[in-house]
Amino acid sequence: MTDGDHESASRGSGRMQEGSGWDWIDEDYPIAFTPMFVRAVTPERVIEAFGADPADAELLTAEATGLTLGYPWVRAGRADEWAFAFDNSSVGFSELGRIARELSAGTDLALLDSGPNMDYFYYLIDGTEVTSFEPLLAHDRGGSDPDRFVPQMRQAGLRVDRSRDRARPQRSPRVGVLEMLTLALGIRLPREVAMGPLLTVEPGPPA
Repeated sequence: MTDGDHESASRGSGRMQEGSGWDWIDEDYPIAFTPMFVRAVTPERVIEAFGADPADAELLTAEATGLTLGYPWVRAGRADEWAFAFDNSSVGFSELGRIARELSAGTDLALLDSGPNMDYFYYLIDGTEVTSFEPLLAHDRGGSDPDRFVPQMRQAGLRVDRSRDRARPQRSPRVGVLEMLTLALGIRLPREVAMGPLLTVEPGPPA
């Protein structure tokens, strides 16, 4: 295979993609999850945005969260310069949008709203939606700068162009989105951190 063939394959269906540091997502959260990443804020600030008091949060592992709180919950922590949260509270679309706009004020935020029927990715800067797309339909993008991450999307195996290639990609689209965030923004979250002790709290009522 020539260098051109390699480049074409990497920009195609993603069938040649190697393993990702995000592969644990599909194992531990096979149905639904909503990870959020906010630059240069504290986990406590993220908890406040969900209407809860950080003083009420407990340090719980993912396993202990299910046994102690059941449902709903928000778990928040920090990975390098990014605060992150896993939201299992099933807040409404408008409320999740309000939280994202509030937290992105003066900084940037990435959100993957993942559910049993559809996933959707949003990237905001200072309250403005910069790019957004459904991972399975990554060629259809919205926002003020919809092509912001196209090179990294291609590298992560997402289909950024309308194509006749209907082959199933080797990497799941939502793992592809998270790999895109690693390539574009340096966001990394090892499984042992995400599933380990994090500030965990029941969210408050909608604002």
